[in-house]
Amino acid sequence: MGLVGTIPPHIGNLSFLVSLSIRNNSFHGSFPNELSHLTRLKIFNFGFNELSGEIPSWIGLLKKLQSLYLYGNNFIGTIPPSLSNISSLQVISLGYNQLSGTIPSSIFKISSLQKIYLGANKLSGPMSSIFFNISSLQNIELGENMLYGGLSTHMFDHLPNLQYLSICCNQLSGELPKIGNLTMLTNLNLGENKFEGKLPREIGNLTILTELYLYDNNFEGILCLI
Repeated sequence: MGLVGTIPPHIGNLSFLVSLSIRNNSFHGSFPNELSHLTRLKIFNFGFNELSGEIPSWIGLLKKLQSLYLYGNNFIGTIPPSLSNISSLQVISLGYNQLSGTIPSSIFKISSLQKIYLGANKLSGPMSSIFFNISSLQNIELGENMLYGGLSTHMFDHLPNLQYLSICCNQLSGELPKIGNLTMLTNLNLGENKFEGKLPREIGNLTILTELYLYDNNFEGILCLI
């Protein structure tokens, strides 16, 4: 709607709100603390605005939240670990900001989590410190960050419903672990990293894969898809 200005703290008085969406506007500034009073919220969508400052830890108090969309703003600082307190969270979308620091491993213990989008930030740290153990996960977007190191041997062993995985444009290295368990995968983007060695033969078991990106790595050997 082309709205501009800051977010009025009086919105915090609307205690029965279950959905708050102001996406695709030009709001700036930071979140007023009064929004922490909206404890009935299930949808919190502030995507594509000009908001700045840090993502406040009080978001973790919104215990009924199912979808958190803060993508396409100017948020800085780290991802608050308090997000892991929201046991009902299904979607975390924080891409296209200026977030830094490591990705809290506690986020990947939210048993209801289905989609997580953290791409196009300045997140760093070893990829091996992230352990995916959520059978509900469908989409993982970690591309265009500064993650480094190798992937742990059992990283993909517990993701039976994963459909989309992008870890492109980082500084990841080493050989790929087995990925044959990702039988629901349709999109796999490993491009622009420092991976090496041979591709796992199990990649041929991903029978519904429609998009595969391996560019700008150091793979060798034969690409076996059958």
